[in-house]
Amino acid sequence: MKGIKKLLTGILAGAMAATLAFGTGSATQVLAADNQQLSAPASTGTVTVNGCIPGEKYSLYKLLDFESASATGGVYTIKTSSPWWSFINGKADIIDGEPTGNAGGVLTLTKVTDSTDTYYVSWTAGAVTTDESRKEALDDEAGIQAFAKAAMAYAAGNDGILGTDDDKVSPVTSDTAGNVSTEGQKPTVVFRDLSLGYYLVGSSAGALVSLDTTNTAAQVNEKNDIPTSEKKVEEDSTGNYGDKDDADIGQVVKYRSTVTIPAGGAKNVVFYDKMTSSLTFSGINNVVVKNGTTVLNDGTANASATVTADGSVVDADGNTVPVTFVVTFDSAYTESLTAETVITIEYSATLNENAIIYGKETSSAFGGGNDNESMITYGNAGKSKWDWTRTYTYPVDIKKVDPAKNVLPGAEFNLALNTDTNRTNLFKFTQVNAGSATAAAEYRVDPNGTVTTLVTPKSGLIHITGLDADVYSLKETKAPDGYNLLATPIVFTIDSDTDTNQGDNGSSQAVTVKYTKDNLEYTGALEVENKTGVLLPSTGGIGTTIFYIIGGILIVAGVAYFIVRRKANAQ
Repeated sequence: MKGIKKLLTGILAGAMAATLAFGTGSATQVLAADNQQLSAPASTGTVTVNGCIPGEKYSLYKLLDFESASATGGVYTIKTSSPWWSFINGKADIIDGEPTGNAGGVLTLTKVTDSTDTYYVSWTAGAVTTDESRKEALDDEAGIQAFAKAAMAYAAGNDGILGTDDDKVSPVTSDTAGNVSTEGQKPTVVFRDLSLGYYLVGSSAGALVSLDTTNTAAQVNEKNDIPTSEKKVEEDSTGNYGDKDDADIGQVVKYRSTVTIPAGGAKNVVFYDKMTSSLTFSGINNVVVKNGTTVLNDGTANASATVTADGSVVDADGNTVPVTFVVTFDSAYTESLTAETVITIEYSATLNENAIIYGKETSSAFGGGNDNESMITYGNAGKSKWDWTRTYTYPVDIKKVDPAKNVLPGAEFNLALNTDTNRTNLFKFTQVNAGSATAAAEYRVDPNGTVTTLVTPKSGLIHITGLDADVYSLKETKAPDGYNLLATPIVFTIDSDTDTNQGDNGSSQAVTVKYTKDNLEYTGALEVENKTGVLLPSTGGIGTTIFYIIGGILIVAGVAYFIVRRKANAQ
């Protein structure tokens, strides 16, 4: 074996004195020298993966067998019957001294003396690096990363997902990382009682590690960050995005979710979105997925993201949840992202007639209001928690009374925004019920409704639902019989803190709301008072003065006529 030059130089190496992580592939690097080989005693080893991603499945694959050891490393072999032979052979640059012509070949295979099916494996000198000063060290990070990725893709088979039934190569063993400890410590996965050899840790780590007589306890540090997702909703009054907003029924609500891919890339990233029944999704054709200004779901065969309607996901709590739409990212694209990348997903929904009105929410958690939530899955089994937003819509109560606070039926009103001074865009409603002597007449905002006139029943009460936080003008168009029509509209305000209080506590998106009239806050119903009687000129007008003036004019005219007539007769 002395004729084999620097066996397993670079990534096919010994002791785990240091672990280098590069996105989705990593390896340890120690040189094996041309010194005396030592036979390997029977032994087993362990591989420990530290800082695991919670919920990630880690699978261990044995690529090469341990043959013998030196003081600084190990010598490894592979048989042609190995399930990894096709991969190793395909990565061979030289076999028994002859170039293979394999594109991207980085390994040298040398048949073991007197063997027909066993080869020594070494890294071809200069196959990756072009830096002459580094050709002996061969610590080319890009080459190691590419080799680890290629090994994982080979193990996974056609779908690129390790740990499934159709994997091309079965793992020696697998384990799923647990949760982060209460102290914030990431979980650890330990593989024990392993025969010595050269292993691939198949996960988002993609690490290459070796076990030999000089290193029977290998350590792999999972240094990859995990993809994350965040959801926001637009508050239309400001154009800002936060965790809550206000809207009228019938209003289009805009959402923006982000998926952050960590430096070094990620694989198998899928985004899931779920809306409550009070939100009508605008459809998958209106979903735009972008990296900066580049649209990823362009509908082409090579699109980097694909949007599909409906579906389901098993979330981090183990619940199977139906979803509204799904965005599936192409792994070749997300794995190629070397720098941290924020991908935006923009879409919209309409707040519909099923809207839950403020004060009627069944819960402060998701599902208790007009809510939208999203999550992602990634890697082999990684899952994020749901992130969610809430859209609020408000009621207003009107009470028609006389000066003695007796309720008045038969009053009619219309409603407009206070900025609509010409009242050209009156609110339209659907009448839910006409009310009674004890119940309010109920009207729901409906852009397609046919009702613009609100009528007080015998109870004198009107209940309106589905309003945005805004300033409104309520105009009386018909007064109750025997009462005076209000001369000017009543201006009132529904005010919330959605534009200033956007903290996301993960469990509640509460708002603070107040109603004001004439800059004074009120609670309960907005009282609208009418007075009885006829508006006579004597009250605040010119009264009988007009009659005195007219009478005076007639007297003066009469006297003048008399004087003129006498002069005419005298002549």
